[in-house]
Amino acid sequence: MNDLYPKDVLENKRYRAQVMLRLTQGSKEQKDIAASYYWNECKKPDTGILFFFNVFLWTYDPRLVGDKAHQPFITYPFQDDYILGLEECYKTGQGGVTDKSRDMGASWMALGWHLWHLIFDDSFQALLGSRKEDYVDGGSVDSLFGKFDYMLDRLPTWFMGEEFYENKKKYRTYMKLINPKNKNGILGESANRDFSRSGRYSSILLDEFAFWDWGNNVWKAVGDSTRTCFAISTSNGKANKFYELVRGIEKKELNIPKFRLHWKLHPKKTKAWYDEECGRRTPIDIARELDISYEDSIAGKMYDNFGALNIVKALTYDPRLPLYIAWDFGHGDPTAMLWIQKDHDKNLVYIIDAYERASRDTTFFVPFVTGVIPVDTIHRYTDEELKIIKRHENWNKATHFGDPTGGNKSQSDGKSVIGVLAENHIYVHTNYKKFKIKARFDDTYRLIPRLLVDDRLEKFIDCIESSRWALPENEYDPLAKNLEPIHDWASHFRTSLEFFAVNEPFNMTAKEEVTKAKKSYLTNPKYRRGAMWSRQRAFHR
Repeated sequence: MNDLYPKDVLENKRYRAQVMLRLTQGSKEQKDIAASYYWNECKKPDTGILFFFNVFLWTYDPRLVGDKAHQPFITYPFQDDYILGLEECYKTGQGGVTDKSRDMGASWMALGWHLWHLIFDDSFQALLGSRKEDYVDGGSVDSLFGKFDYMLDRLPTWFMGEEFYENKKKYRTYMKLINPKNKNGILGESANRDFSRSGRYSSILLDEFAFWDWGNNVWKAVGDSTRTCFAISTSNGKANKFYELVRGIEKKELNIPKFRLHWKLHPKKTKAWYDEECGRRTPIDIARELDISYEDSIAGKMYDNFGALNIVKALTYDPRLPLYIAWDFGHGDPTAMLWIQKDHDKNLVYIIDAYERASRDTTFFVPFVTGVIPVDTIHRYTDEELKIIKRHENWNKATHFGDPTGGNKSQSDGKSVIGVLAENHIYVHTNYKKFKIKARFDDTYRLIPRLLVDDRLEKFIDCIESSRWALPENEYDPLAKNLEPIHDWASHFRTSLEFFAVNEPFNMTAKEEVTKAKKSYLTNPKYRRGAMWSRQRAFHR
């Protein structure tokens, strides 16, 4: 029993009934005294918001039948902590990031928190967003404003005032809620490139942010529009801004409060409940809705055989093993490079380094191969890039594999990427016969059980784990159709690995590998640059 309100469901309902009797029966003076008492209890700075939830707010669960679908909002201890955590974030102007299991009440709590401020603050303007308009204000209790409507319909009218209920069509319009007593307001907006740019707000809520398009644009914009932004979501892989925020906070690169609402915090969700859920859900559903797994919550994951067993610590260059560099050339996208070694005796492949950079011409990448920056270079390198170049200074000559389209000549200067690399004594071997995605995918999928990756190559690891097929709506079987991969930030390292896989040498000496790569370049007219100059050049790197 709480000192102010009971937590047992039946006792709480009786208590609420007694409250309503005090507010509706007796003389006007008695009712005014009761209303003033409960108003002040709700408004108290430390305990008031929890009193408001546990005495006046209701929730709706359509899975229950009849009147049982309407339940008094009685907060569990983890919900008390979360609501007070949101309040602390608001007071300090920090905002917060919440990753959650499904059905933990996160949306109801966030909206109840906003409603409390709408009623009791002297000045409060908020913006709520979700990825689709129907999820913001779709006319049902599933939408954000639908939940507001549900809660408001069950509040005593004096919270919002008679004016609100008598002229509800004026103060509750599409994606808009106004409190006429204090002029506070809450607006709604669906995900778009210019989200939140039209105003300034006390608070912004990004609901299910991991599923938004234009996540980077939105996050930048809300930083200018409010001091307090709450991003809330279930997991949806790593290819989104929400995961970037979560990872940045966990690595202490971002100073933003983070909350995790895992199903184990819920007193009614037991191991037996979890086992039952696993029996009726797909693995992706379990990862996304229950486990908060960013690795396994991706629909249409390409390389589902890549995981923890592929990642090892302190995997370094071994001069006794042949060295390969796999390229994905950035035609308007980042150029990605992988440094790979193969132990032919063990039949294992090691990825020991990785680098990716956009908006740079081909000659920019040459020092990452040679380990030497020409004295007359026009390029500038960051401190981290200089470390990578230095690391490669004494590595053996490499065999290069890459994208066949690197042989296409540019309209601006008539040169190809592979041709420019050849001018710098870097010869790239390609495999036109296995250029299509099915062949690349098949060979890479077979390679992964023999693949080990240095754990410091986090971006490469994230890319392989986040590579996805472009699936139709609600389609989870990429083998059922001829699909294409989604082209996004994860594509370039993935493609580099695929170009190695389709060119992987077997039972070949290092000298034979170099000769094969050089012959591929010299005999392909797509890569030759006219005269016989390339035949006289020494082949190295």
